[in-house]
Amino acid sequence: MLVLDVLYGCRATAAVTGPALWAQAWDRALVLVTPIWTGQRMTIEGPILADGGEALALGLYLIAAETDTAPSQVTRSQIEDLLNRHDGTGRDITTVWDTRLQALGHDLTDTADPITTTWARLRRDCSPPLDAPDAVWDDSFARFGPAFLQGLRYTLAPRYQLAF
Repeated sequence: MLVLDVLYGCRATAAVTGPALWAQAWDRALVLVTPIWTGQRMTIEGPILADGGEALALGLYLIAAETDTAPSQVTRSQIEDLLNRHDGTGRDITTVWDTRLQALGHDLTDTADPITTTWARLRRDCSPPLDAPDAVWDDSFARFGPAFLQGLRYTLAPRYQLAF
């Protein structure tokens, strides 16, 4: 399976279950990542990229909704600012996103809201359990921290040259 297959599946669901702005954010995210991720498989870093694509769509939605603009008007620097710790930690960034989504009227416990269900998946901590054996912690493929942070950082990494 390809990363883009996963993301286009998410977009199809967004078109049916979410508000128009959510679908527009997905469209914009896919326009941005499709040229650079064509052929990327759901192996090793594929799940991280899929999380990054979802986080990009969510970030585009969040900023567009807050600023009353189209997702196509959201800049890369605005998305990068969503990752700014502002002297906090990764967990603090998660709390900031929680607060911003709630300010837009999203109930984070609403399982019928496609935006909050996406957020619930993305905010999960991918770190191994604290009592995991050393081999797990030493594994170069281990994931650490919230899925959206790692995914969005990968998405914005220089190697992909994502420009917008």
